[in-house]
Order: sequence, then C-alpha cells, then structure tokens
Amino acid sequence: MSPTPDTMTAPPLRVAFSLHALPWLLVGGLAYYGGARLGMALLSIQPANITLLWLPSGVALVLCATFGRAALPVIFLASFIANLPGMTQGSL
Repeated sequence: MSPTPDTMTAPPLRVAFSLHALPWLLVGGLAYYGGARLGMALLSIQPANITLLWLPSGVALVLCATFGRAALPVIFLASFIANLPGMTQGSL
C-alpha cells in the first residue's frame, strides 16, 4: 500500500539546540573573544590583527564539536568583534 496524502506526515521539526545550551554558547563566545584579544596582544605582528598563533581555534573546535552548527554564529560574531579594531585601523 502506497502512502496517500492523508497518511503521510511530515517529520517533526528538530530544534538545533535547546535553550539550556544558550548560556554555554555565550560563555564559549566570550572565551573565544578573550582568547582572540589575548593572542592579538601577545603574538601579533603589524597590522595588529595578524597573529602568529590563533589561540581561540581550540575554543571554536570544542564549540563546534559540542553544539554543531548552532555554534557557528557565536564564533563568527566573537571573531568579528575581536578583529574589528584591526579592521578599522586605517588603510595599509
């Protein structure tokens, strides 16, 4: 018997993360930002937003492994805010 439109149901929508994960994503974003600023303060070459070692890559790896795609906006935002002073510094 083939499924008819009456018997077919859509699979339930899957939420990417629960609201319980939101505080941990925010803590991870702050850790990413703090690691980026620390790396740029200690290991940077000119211009000031180029570092020899990108410290928050480990934080990003753990966030992605734990929360999946839900961590990507947090990582992007933290990276953008951390690099913003170097991007607005002026022209080369």
